[in-house]
This record gives sequence, C-alpha cells and structure tokens, in this order.
Amino acid sequence: ILHRNHEAIFKVFKFLDEDGSGELDRDEFCNGINKLKERNPDSAISFDAEALFDSIDNDGSGTIELSEFQHAFQAVDVPYYVAVMMTLDMDKSGTIDRQEFHEGVKLLNARLSESEKIPDSVSEINMIFDELDEDGSGDLDMAEFEKFMRDYYPH
Repeated sequence: ILHRNHEAIFKVFKFLDEDGSGELDRDEFCNGINKLKERNPDSAISFDAEALFDSIDNDGSGTIELSEFQHAFQAVDVPYYVAVMMTLDMDKSGTIDRQEFHEGVKLLNARLSESEKIPDSVSEINMIFDELDEDGSGDLDMAEFEKFMRDYYPH
C-alpha cells in the first residue's frame, strides 16, 4: 500500500507540473488544485490552494519540489483510480477522452495477467467507453472513470 500511495502521489505531482520542470510554481499548483475541485464538486477538496501551497513550500523558494510534495502528502491515501486517471489524462483536461482511454487500456493490460486482461480490440474498447460515458459527453469524468477501474481493474 505504501508503494502504491507513493506512486499515486508522484502521478498527482506530474499532473500538476504543467511545464514538466520537476517543480510546481504557485500558478501550476493552484490552477491544478482548483481544476480538481471544479471537476469533483462532491469530493472533500475544500482547502484554500494558496494557503496549502505556502504550507508545503517548506524552504520558501516559491516552488514545490517533489520531495516537499511527497512529504506533505505521505499520510494521504490517494485513491488509485485518481492517480491512474491523472496519468492517462494527457491533455490535462480532467477527463479521459476516447483516444486516452484506448491508450489507457493498453497500459493497464500490460500490468495484468492473460486471464485478467481487458478486451482490447478497437470495437470492444469503444463499447466499454460508450457504456461508461453515462452522460454521453464523449469524455469520462472522475466518477465514470472510477466505475471503469472498479469494474475492470479492481487492484
């Protein structure tokens, strides 16, 4: 569980690190946190992003390094589906589109045994995507993606 949480925290950090610099500046951090809050209004994310940034930036450098981020969130249990979604969300829209979903199934299947693999023909992946996309938006939101992870990848 600790390894999985470490991996999840790293994926959240990478999601927030829009410019790929390996550090989060105030704008990246606050914009990312606010995106998460907007896309997940029912979640327990209720803190002020600016104040949280200040509390994590231990050295006062104006950026949050991965080590500071990991230290701040080491006791937080990030749901695995959140970390996976952030990894697959290549355009950082907060949702998974059909192409991202196709790529995601390939990545997840690489971690599964033959008997656990998710059907991966284009038509089968499209059928799964359409079933999951309950609102017909053409994207999977956090709740729809959670259902996918729970039903098809319950690790």
